[in-house]
Amino acid sequence: MPIAFGRAVPPPSRKPRATRQDTVNHLVTPLVGRAPVSRSLPRIGAWSSAVKPLKRIALCFLSCCIAATCGGIPLRGQSGESNSGGPVVVFAVWPAGAGPEKDADQPDVPLLDPIAVLNAGAFRGLPGFDSKDEKAHDAAYDRFEKRYFARGSRYPFLLRGAQRGNLTVEDPVGVSCISTTASAKLPRLLSHGEMGLALSSANARASHADLDATVTTAERAAFRDAASAYLVRKGVPKSATSGIQIADLHSLYLSAQWRRSLAGSIILRRKDALYTLFLVLTEKDGKLVPALASYHSAADVEDGTDSVDEILLSHFDFDNDGIDEIITTSYYYESWDYTIYRYRDGAWHSVYKGGGGGC
Repeated sequence: MPIAFGRAVPPPSRKPRATRQDTVNHLVTPLVGRAPVSRSLPRIGAWSSAVKPLKRIALCFLSCCIAATCGGIPLRGQSGESNSGGPVVVFAVWPAGAGPEKDADQPDVPLLDPIAVLNAGAFRGLPGFDSKDEKAHDAAYDRFEKRYFARGSRYPFLLRGAQRGNLTVEDPVGVSCISTTASAKLPRLLSHGEMGLALSSANARASHADLDATVTTAERAAFRDAASAYLVRKGVPKSATSGIQIADLHSLYLSAQWRRSLAGSIILRRKDALYTLFLVLTEKDGKLVPALASYHSAADVEDGTDSVDEILLSHFDFDNDGIDEIITTSYYYESWDYTIYRYRDGAWHSVYKGGGGGC
């Protein structure tokens, strides 16, 4: 279960929540023969006044538990501090009309959603956001809003591992019953499927230019074959892997060593199970081989109440070690969160999981 950031607020007057198909059309190329994987949350039905307070308490409690165990691994290189030597907030930047929870009441503007704080070389959750005390939780939200969501604040805008000018904060805006987001004006529009990052530090410097590339037909086939082989190792019948659908796929520049890596997500729907896989392939001995995999299986095929859809958000070299960190977004039945992966000691590791929100 993910951490839920932000202050619990009463839900707005809602129209029916959008389905996975409604939101994904903004971000992911539609799949053939089935509703595509979404960057949004599944339909959850009518609100229940009896259940909402329990959800809020449960989310805050889980936030506290997870934050205690997922504090992050110290990073080498730059300490991740702002001009004044303080912490740096890492934000996800969502394109207009396709925020973390696509809802009929959501403003059709780009949104900032805090992922983590980078301080003293480690990724951490936002201070106070995991408090089980509602007053302390709300006070932490107010402090954050005043400091980081002041109208006119300008933050470095990061896209595909490179800096692309500065974005400008406009106004705080909620997108779910527990969330911490603000609208923003971007220096350039995000195209189909693009997601960005922002940092609350004017000292942010990208270690390389935008060197991402277009995925070729051969690379797409290699990615599908690698995903199929991985599912077979997990016990999925080989004959069933012909039904694999690629939800999204990107060719990334991660380092001078890995100039053309593949990162993407697949879904395999069967009568009795739903399989999802986030997979990264990097070059080794002239071939693309699996370097990072995040696999999930769900039994609730129809509604996806136990499903996890993890997709690429972006990548950036936060610690200036020459290798970009990889950031993903994971969607659950009623919530979302973020994961940061870092390469160290010869392998990719999850160094932080948290942020997000939900109901």
